[in-house]
Amino acid sequence: MKGLLLAGGLGTRLRPLTDEIPKCLVEISGRPLLEWWLCAFEELGVDKCYINTHHLAYMVEDYVSRRPNSDWISLVHEPTLLGTAGTISSLQDNFLDDMLLVAHADNLVLGSLEGLVAGHLGRPPQCQMTMLTFRSSRKSEVGTVVADENGVVVEYFEKDPAAPGNLANAAIFILEHQIINEIGSAVDFSKEVLPRMVGRLFSVEFGGTLIDIGTPAELDRARRLVKST
Repeated sequence: MKGLLLAGGLGTRLRPLTDEIPKCLVEISGRPLLEWWLCAFEELGVDKCYINTHHLAYMVEDYVSRRPNSDWISLVHEPTLLGTAGTISSLQDNFLDDMLLVAHADNLVLGSLEGLVAGHLGRPPQCQMTMLTFRSSRKSEVGTVVADENGVVVEYFEKDPAAPGNLANAAIFILEHQIINEIGSAVDFSKEVLPRMVGRLFSVEFGGTLIDIGTPAELDRARRLVKST
């Protein structure tokens, strides 16, 4: 299994902190968010991890270069951000013969992702992609889905407060190469790609905790939560 960590964002909602450090290197309990993800990928057996960089890229490069056993990590610099879908599409030739695990390096996940991998391996045959989901009442801030009795997504709503249910997109996916080929010129994965995947998208609900480190308040909450565990 290959991995892709999306780490090039500007982190504007965390300014002024992210004026001096890329969001993926913001620390939770003394460990950068990027390191939380790299450890998770190692535990899942990811054999090659790609990380896109943009904002303060030299700091990410320096961190990875100093990390032990970093030969399985490849940094891909984007002088101009390509967008979530654009980054995946630009690297598609690297994922010809394996499934791809995609995650945002500025989220914190507490709990195992083994259920996501197992779910994808046992997915219904019409599905070429699996989405991790979680429960959220903040429907105006997240994408939400409706899944059938087999876990297949039959409806997708992007930041729609009127959407039915509260099963939310965790923005962590496993893709087969067929899906990557279909991205085309899309830029935003959630807005442009996911709506086209209805009926071919499997969902696995996460049993742990997921926090989008998007604001100072959420960063503080994550730090308190980790410190208390």
